[in-house]
Amino acid sequence: MSEMAKQFILETVQKYPVTVFSKLTCPFCTKAKEMFNFYELPKEKYTIVELDGRPDEELLKEVFQSMTGARTVPRIFINGQCIGGCDNMTKLHQSGELGRMLEELGLMSASALTVLLSLIRIYPVVIFSQSNCRYCTEVKDIFQWYCLPRGSHITVQLDREERSRYFKEALHYLTGLKTVPQVFIGGQFIGDAEIIKRIHCNGVLQEMLSKLRLIQGSEAINVYTHVNHEPKLLCQTCHLHNNQCNLKTCY
Repeated sequence: MSEMAKQFILETVQKYPVTVFSKLTCPFCTKAKEMFNFYELPKEKYTIVELDGRPDEELLKEVFQSMTGARTVPRIFINGQCIGGCDNMTKLHQSGELGRMLEELGLMSASALTVLLSLIRIYPVVIFSQSNCRYCTEVKDIFQWYCLPRGSHITVQLDREERSRYFKEALHYLTGLKTVPQVFIGGQFIGDAEIIKRIHCNGVLQEMLSKLRLIQGSEAINVYTHVNHEPKLLCQTCHLHNNQCNLKTCY
């Protein structure tokens, strides 16, 4: 085992709190690097060492085998300790443990995920949207109908954010969806445009907003019809504004 190779690894992982030893041709390395992109780590605290073309590649792998019990890449080090490869990192990422580790090192104070979680915690209603999306417009129009109090809601236009890609990745992590709009009410993810229109039509959205004391029951005009002898709340979009919403659940 080359002492120079070992010294290089030790110096690198001591200098950078997060170090990924990788190969450009390795799909597992690509996946690991993409996961770290999600956390927006400071450049001075994070480095990637690509082994492709390095004359000491095999020597480095021998050191990995001696230090970590495996010679494969990616080899991922956090705070000087090897956490394993892509599989271990994925488990830590999905469980939230990786985020906690990075936060303890002070590497996540301004991450997109932190910003999104703060918004969801502060505002009772949060809509993540894009300005050129007609489904987003439909959802924003629905919430305008309820005349929510100022300061109780916020719309985040992702295409106008400097860190748009990171916000989208954070949303995907939180909800499993890559599309917009995405709506949170009372700190909980409710759904996309189709779900919001459905619960608007059947009165569930009104009930949710009432429970959060964002509207009073008397402030909303309830118009009912009967379907199969059961009372159903009429869709406010259709019946109060004469705009056809084309929902199968609309009465």
